[in-house]
Amino acid sequence: MKVVIVGAGQVGYNLARYLSRAEKEVVVIEADPVKCKKLDDTFDVVVVQGSGTSPTALVQAGLGDAALFVAVTDSDETNLMTVMMAADYLPANATKMARLRSQEYLENEELRRKFKVDVVVNPEVVLGRKLLRILSMPGACDVLSFEEGKVDVAAFRAKPDWPIVNRTLQQLSRDHGHLEIMVGAILRGQPGVLGRQKVIIPDGRTTIHEGDMVYFLTKAESTANLALIGVMEGRPGRSVVIGGGGELSIYLAELLSKAGYTTRILIGDPEAARAAAERLSKAIVLQADPSHIEVLAEILEEGVDTYVAACPEEAVNVLTAALAQKLGVARSIVITQQSAMVHLIKAIDLNIVLNPFDLAAAFVLRNIHQLDVLEANLLAGEDAEAFEFIPPDNASIIDKPLSQANFPSGTLVAMIVRNGNVIIPRGGDAIARGDRVIVLSRRGSVPALERLIQSGQKG
Repeated sequence: MKVVIVGAGQVGYNLARYLSRAEKEVVVIEADPVKCKKLDDTFDVVVVQGSGTSPTALVQAGLGDAALFVAVTDSDETNLMTVMMAADYLPANATKMARLRSQEYLENEELRRKFKVDVVVNPEVVLGRKLLRILSMPGACDVLSFEEGKVDVAAFRAKPDWPIVNRTLQQLSRDHGHLEIMVGAILRGQPGVLGRQKVIIPDGRTTIHEGDMVYFLTKAESTANLALIGVMEGRPGRSVVIGGGGELSIYLAELLSKAGYTTRILIGDPEAARAAAERLSKAIVLQADPSHIEVLAEILEEGVDTYVAACPEEAVNVLTAALAQKLGVARSIVITQQSAMVHLIKAIDLNIVLNPFDLAAAFVLRNIHQLDVLEANLLAGEDAEAFEFIPPDNASIIDKPLSQANFPSGTLVAMIVRNGNVIIPRGGDAIARGDRVIVLSRRGSVPALERLIQSGQKG
């Protein structure tokens, strides 16, 4: 599969990184010679130096056989023009995506259609959705949703007092099988490897260890059962404090306050605080510098459920989030603009670190598989993936017991959705025509899974 990316900023760079590792044919168009050299030296991609609005660059990129075209420069106007020009060179069935940030463009579907944009990528919007999902589930470090909200995937850091710690998944199934809970993946720290986690796609013999990040799958109506095994505690907190100052923090304050959260945002600059107060209809703006530790501590000690560190300064976010966690705030969330910082921040025990550009790259994933993918999410950076797909009617895995379907090592068929009903499958169950299948897989196993389902089709 060939993917053409225009723009090697945060989103484009992350896309190139993941796609090159996922055995896709990747071409990147970028005007900046420094960024071009970095891409060329780092990843197995073809780099075309030039503008996405240049016919010469578009022809050189070879759009004639591209399946996906993604324009992700920092300019909305450039991305719109790039997609419109590229449409003349692309196959009719190619998917065309553009990064757009302006509300004027986001809300104008007719305009996007005129510029031939199929799918909009907006890192801030994707980040906001992720934040709302996490806040909706007490104690969760990550929350994914599949099958239009019928299936929840929630990650929790294993605590020593969990009754399921140091027990095998076989024991969990034996004692709590009626609760309809499944462990789909475990992320485990690696001694001597700062911030990196080993991805374990478990089987019945796998044991949960203290400190593991455990991804549980449940039917949405059964999510509350996680409390019955000691994993989920309390109710969703409704009080949020945001350490802010930039546009992203103001957007998040508006989003959370409109979603019903009691939201306060801290902005140090008096003029910026006044401007934010005029824009925000429900959130409370406090003129207070989050980097002033005494002031922040006083505010947090008043009783706060969640602290979101979303300042423009990365160091301030890490410092203030660590303080909030030390003061006993239930959840401390770091927003970072630097992908390289994610693993380092997690290494100091700040469990929830969100990068809008990583999330935007993950949003694009559903369009790069050789399968009919309905939803896709990354776990552990880009080391593992959870996705929902519909297998072809003539795929070799159809009507074959899962234990005999030869799924590659490192993949797990976690759930099957049949006629709207969610099934937690066992080895004797089989995938039928028309089923929707939710799979968790290590990154390196995804190409083999695609080959199994595609090249293994019945004649």
